[in-house]
Amino acid sequence: MKRTVFFVSFVLLPVLGFSQGEFLPKGQSGLGFSAGMAFADETRGIGGGVGYSFNGVFDIGLSYVGTNGYKNGMPYIGTFSPSITVNALKQEENTLMFLSLSLSYLSSSYSYKKDGLVRTYRLTSSSGYILGGRIFFLPEHQEKYKLMFFAGIFLNILKFKGEYGGAFEERDTRVSFSFGLPFEIALQRSNKLVLMPSYTIADENDSINIEVGIIIPSKRSQK
Repeated sequence: MKRTVFFVSFVLLPVLGFSQGEFLPKGQSGLGFSAGMAFADETRGIGGGVGYSFNGVFDIGLSYVGTNGYKNGMPYIGTFSPSITVNALKQEENTLMFLSLSLSYLSSSYSYKKDGLVRTYRLTSSSGYILGGRIFFLPEHQEKYKLMFFAGIFLNILKFKGEYGGAFEERDTRVSFSFGLPFEIALQRSNKLVLMPSYTIADENDSINIEVGIIIPSKRSQK
């Protein structure tokens, strides 16, 4: 159960913490929707998110992720996570650097199936902090599409209290690393489609991830 919990927080939450400002020029606001999947050795997950970027610099978002194991007897876990993101140093034309700050309150429900019965366990209290940053590199690009590269690091601080066939309390702090190749495609009316494959290194929970996002600008960049 512990590995599945860490898979949710260390892998899916940073991956699905979609920041619209990463793909908007400074001075342009926009609404974004995203969905993604992640696959590790013993676990898999799927989730989605929605967010809004203010002037391409400050973003707020809300994500939901769910995960379970490939083996029978592992629980399904669903988690909500709010996030904030600051995209800094966007004055550079060909290199984007930004700091992603995430604060998560993990409100999770557990469904555990055994002997044909489904039992639900709910955390009596849970909280978590995910603090990290990603550096984006933007080479020369065409007007209709952009291919980027990013490298990121996240610090994950978690605390759980509740019941799972008995009372438990868990605390942990871990570091994860991620690398990705976002591909941005220009659509009609200045909308953007983003495809973002990535790889995450997180102790024994390394994973391959894929995310798809739509960005709808709400106002034009001020020049």
